[in-house]
Amino acid sequence: MRFTPVLLNFRLRTSRIYYRVMSTYPFMNLAKTFLLILGIWTFPLFICNEATRVAVWATWQADNSELYILQEGIDVIRAINKTSKLINYSGGWLHPISFQGYRAFTHATDYWLLTAESRILSHDPKLMDGRTVQFMFRPRTIESTTEGVLLINDKVRVKVKTIPDVDVVWVKGQCKWTGAYLLVETTPMPTN
Repeated sequence: MRFTPVLLNFRLRTSRIYYRVMSTYPFMNLAKTFLLILGIWTFPLFICNEATRVAVWATWQADNSELYILQEGIDVIRAINKTSKLINYSGGWLHPISFQGYRAFTHATDYWLLTAESRILSHDPKLMDGRTVQFMFRPRTIESTTEGVLLINDKVRVKVKTIPDVDVVWVKGQCKWTGAYLLVETTPMPTN
């Protein structure tokens, strides 16, 4: 596109008006400074948001025979989500609307991580060997032993001290693959 004298004249006039307004009103300089400070916090949050989305899209490709790809994606997304929370809580509160939005996004990402780990636990629990996990667990059978109580569902067994009084329990603990099943030694936390 060629600049015509009319278009060039219009651009020069608008830029003069812009600089005149900015230099005349100190409020405008203060507003620019404030927006710059907000951008220092919100732009990295935006980049973390996009990185999380790319990683989630990449893990959609993993089927049940390639859950190690999903496990790697979970590790990447957990690290990005931790960084997002750190940025948001350290200075994101300067922009209350953005703070609430990114806080909601990190909560949604936590939920995605919970469901992705549940998928691994149900299809290939051996991948969780040596990891500390937190998940919701519904046992199919309950066995009492001399060492405590085993909550059993397929290849996952959760060792607790007493029989829980709820149907679904929150479990957090260290996983250990025993050769035939995944053992999680922990005390369950009841769900609401």
